[in-house]
Amino acid sequence: MIPLPHRMLLDWINDVSSSPRKGKRWPIIDADEQTLRDYTDLFRVARDWGYNGITIWGLYVDHAWPVDLESCITPQRRRIIDAILEEGRRQGIAVYSGLGVYTWGFEEIIRAHPEVARNEGRWCWGRFVESNGVAMCYHQPAAREWMRRIIDFAVKKIGVAGLGFQSADQGRCYCSQCKQLGHMQYHALVNAEAAAYVRRHHPHVKLSVSGWGMNFNEEADFPYLKEMAQHLDFITDVSDQAADKGGDFRRKLVQYLPCAFGSLGGAVVVPPQRWERDRWFLPHAQLTGSNIRHLALDGGRAFEFFAGPMNNPQYDIMTRCVGRLLTHPDDAVERALGLAVEDVLVPETSAVRDSLVQWLLDVERAYFSHIAPVRGQLDFEPLVGDHAGPPVYLDRLGDKLAAFAVEMTRLQQQFQLLSRQCRQKEKASLIDRCLTNIQKDVAWRVANSKT
Repeated sequence: MIPLPHRMLLDWINDVSSSPRKGKRWPIIDADEQTLRDYTDLFRVARDWGYNGITIWGLYVDHAWPVDLESCITPQRRRIIDAILEEGRRQGIAVYSGLGVYTWGFEEIIRAHPEVARNEGRWCWGRFVESNGVAMCYHQPAAREWMRRIIDFAVKKIGVAGLGFQSADQGRCYCSQCKQLGHMQYHALVNAEAAAYVRRHHPHVKLSVSGWGMNFNEEADFPYLKEMAQHLDFITDVSDQAADKGGDFRRKLVQYLPCAFGSLGGAVVVPPQRWERDRWFLPHAQLTGSNIRHLALDGGRAFEFFAGPMNNPQYDIMTRCVGRLLTHPDDAVERALGLAVEDVLVPETSAVRDSLVQWLLDVERAYFSHIAPVRGQLDFEPLVGDHAGPPVYLDRLGDKLAAFAVEMTRLQQQFQLLSRQCRQKEKASLIDRCLTNIQKDVAWRVANSKT
């Protein structure tokens, strides 16, 4: 199999931060000198391991564009963002901006210009939500004009290489007019409208649609998807719904669409922004590698790997492993992991390398075997509040938490022996520290489940 053409990273701007970000509502999008250093480090690894793009959310706004738009870019932020974009160009990594389409980022605009929306509720992640202060209405001409102004701003004022559209994560307008449209029909219309505008006015810009909150498992929706896809470079089925449909459903969809079709690997492991960077270690090479291979066999040509801080060893290893698999989809997961282990830990012998690869797969199995099948977003901490939250990923283990703790104790002891035969002592020590902190979180979870 040939390399996937669209080998992408994906993140909110501070998901890769080498230090925790606290004190504000998630997602925290502060940008400073540390941000630039973190992206410089990430892009070097991305270049060496085969990625060719990244979609960054929060380059300029989080939940709310300012009504004057321009004020979201201070001179300091302008300098940092420009430097990130330039570093991406220098390393061969095309930087896309994540961009909400009619939703994600419109809270202040809706408050200041209520004519762009209708407060008749919204449809969000499979259910009706009565309140609506976040989604503009497709049938309001003023909403279309705001969407175009924002596109022009992102392309002309920021200068990104691409735009990653998202129209469903915060829900869609469900007013009396909009709800006459089926869900995929609605999303296809708003995305196609925005994409067609980009193609007319900014033809050099790359375009993708991320399917957070969309369903890709109905053949009746194929015509709507095709209409949207004609303007795009690729579409991402975030939770692999098309694959889970079974049979040759995804292969038929891939062949039907005029753009590349992609995945996030079925399970999206999202890094915690507010935790210390040595608090977790959850490799998922087998899970992600299997999804990449099946995607490639079905004809998929795009993949987005959720990026995290490179000073967390999970992401240090996984970023390399996934990059290798995207450029060599025929590789066994063990081969890709072995190359990543050699680069990160520098084992003294091939036997030690192979033992570390098996150890990583055992760590993965210790967690994921208890919660399989895994689909959708996996958060370590809640995406609420303004300080570090509890380890909610452990709650998925349920009554298997004690067994997980026993297994992790054994695996930590095994790693301590293997690490003695690694030349990168500092990185080995960091993994050991992560394992210790996992055990602390497990003990906290057990103690608090009894109160």
